[in-house]
Amino acid sequence: MFLLIQPGKVTLRTNDEELELKPMQNLVGEEGDSASVEYVYKLFSDPNIDLVCDDEFLLKSFPPTCVVGNLKNIDEIIVLCGNVLAVATTSDGQTIGLTQQQVDIVLDSLLVVIKESNNKLTTVKAREVYQP
Repeated sequence: MFLLIQPGKVTLRTNDEELELKPMQNLVGEEGDSASVEYVYKLFSDPNIDLVCDDEFLLKSFPPTCVVGNLKNIDEIIVLCGNVLAVATTSDGQTIGLTQQQVDIVLDSLLVVIKESNNKLTTVKAREVYQP
């Protein structure tokens, strides 16, 4: 299982076949256009949890989706845009599904954008917009 994070919502996905490269490219890319995926890692207390996004989200002007990092230091905050996946990886780099404990870590640590106005983001904990 893994999490699909979109502006204003987080959905649990249980089809681990979607963790193959092509389905992941389709999930994070624009509809009808597969993406080049980017792994963003070492953001959570469990170092095996990664976020996956379209590496061209800025060029494609995707809306902000989630915020992660050290919120006490603006230089350590990361804002990702477009569809984002929360997955786990093995020590040899294979993408795998999350355990329930890892799902809980993401839901308790990640902030999801629910509104953007005048270059300001309104966020909530991922658990508040989680749809199992």
